[in-house]
Amino acid sequence: MKEQILLTSLEPLEIQRMIHAGVEQALTSQFDKLTPPQKEQDEYLSRKEALQLLKISSTSLWSRMKEGALPYMRIGRKVLFSKNKLLASISGKGVK
Repeated sequence: MKEQILLTSLEPLEIQRMIHAGVEQALTSQFDKLTPPQKEQDEYLSRKEALQLLKISSTSLWSRMKEGALPYMRIGRKVLFSKNKLLASISGKGVK
């Protein structure tokens, strides 16, 4: 059996607030279902930061870059390393 609500004792402003709250709740619920979860932003490291993270010398870093053992990218003259890909490559999992 459906529940009945008597609106005679409510003021129009109260009814409006109730309707507004109900619509807002329904829209928020639907929006949350449609919004894809946010991916965690990858952090990019400079050569110096990569050296500190990996605890290796600059010569070792350079040789591993040349061998293709460490993933990196160039933007102009600047070399950047994806922190997630660096950690994955040294753990042996590799990231595509």
